Parts: sequence; C-alpha cells; structure tokens
Amino acid sequence: MKINKFWKSWKNKTNQEKDYIKAVERAVDWMSKQSFFKEIISIYIKGSFVFRELNNKSDIDFVPIVKYSRSLQKIREVRDKHKNFLSPVSILPISMQELKANKRYKKNERGGRPDYFAVLLPYHKLVYGKAISQKDCKIRTDMEIYSSLKKSIINLFLPLYYKKQYGFSQLAKKFSHLVYWEERVKGNKLLPTWNALKKECKKNFLLQKTIYFRIHPTKNKEVREKYIKDLGEYLKVK
Repeated sequence: MKINKFWKSWKNKTNQEKDYIKAVERAVDWMSKQSFFKEIISIYIKGSFVFRELNNKSDIDFVPIVKYSRSLQKIREVRDKHKNFLSPVSILPISMQELKANKRYKKNERGGRPDYFAVLLPYHKLVYGKAISQKDCKIRTDMEIYSSLKKSIINLFLPLYYKKQYGFSQLAKKFSHLVYWEERVKGNKLLPTWNALKKECKKNFLLQKTIYFRIHPTKNKEVREKYIKDLGEYLKVK
C-alpha cells in the first residue's frame, strides 16, 4: 500500500510530531486491513497536524472518502470499537454522496456540513488514494458559511455551553472558526491556521484572547464568564 508521507520534508520534528506520525502510520496500516478499506477512494488529513500547530490536546483529523453513504455506518462502528487503539487519530469518514449534496448522512456525526471539508480541500493533505475535486462538491459561498456558523454558535453551541454540554475550549475554537470566515467574507483568504489568524487579526482582541487560551487553558470561573460575555457582545455587533 502506497501512502503519501508528506511529513518527510518536515525539519526539526518535535517529539509530539514524531509520536503523531507513528500514530498516522499505525492508523493507515490498521485501515488497510479492514473489510471496508476496498470502499475507500482516498484518505486526507486536515487541521493542526498538517500545519504543525499541535498542542497537548490536539488530535489528528483523518478523513477517509468513500463513494456511497451506505458505507459510513460500517466504518463508524468499527472505528468506535478501536478508538483507544487509534488515538490520537480521529477518523471522520465522508462520502462523495454527502459532498455532492452537502448533506450529512447522519446529522450527529462530528464535522458539520460536508462543505466545511470541501471548501478547504486545497489545504488538506492527501495520504492515500485518488485526489477528489472541488468541482464534484456542492459548496456554499463564504458568506453563507459564515452566517450559518454564527447562527449555530448563537442558537446551538452557546446554549449547550450554558447547559454544561459543550466545553469552554470547544466554544472558543468555534469562535476562531467564525473569525476565519469573517475574514474570508472580507476577501482575506488567509491560511486556515492559528498562526495566520494571530498575524492577520491583531486588532481583534477577543480572537487574541482565544489564541492565548489555546496555549494557556484556564479554568478560572470569572475569566471564563468574562470571555463568554465578550463573545455574546461580539456576536451581536458583527
């Protein structure tokens, strides 16, 4: 089985990166031995691992692409039985049927609408198989994605946070995604990375605080409450 080891060109790998590379290779080897492997068109990796922005809580977003949605349930069931073995790899399968319709086969699957993956396809890394094309995917405009995400934060993720069903760090990360799409709407198609956001959005105080919390997590109740208050005000203004 031939895989694209794009990390080979990396210089000065950290110990965490070395461990995560081993985890990627272990996951690919494991997948190649599963009965569903013949249904996989390609495998991509996206997110912080690709951009070398790992922190101590990062996982590796591993995206197998299959042709038909009927294959997804089988992959998820096998994945869930082997989560501990696969960690820190998180397998997030998507079908071409989902990408073409921009609709999830199962609404509760992590990752949001399929076009969140497709619109950033040029930034993901192909590890195995045949590259897919954005032309084969249904993708909303940047404004539509931004508006949908903002609505989700206000109507879904904030209420879940108040019910203690959604974490502080998760909510802060959603806000960073919102700022990214806000910049895209302005015409600033920056890299989807923490470093790019930090550099390009220096005047966005709340984003800078979000980035600080990613490196220096806080459990201070008052600090968190102030952040959530500021987030609510930001969402009303923007």
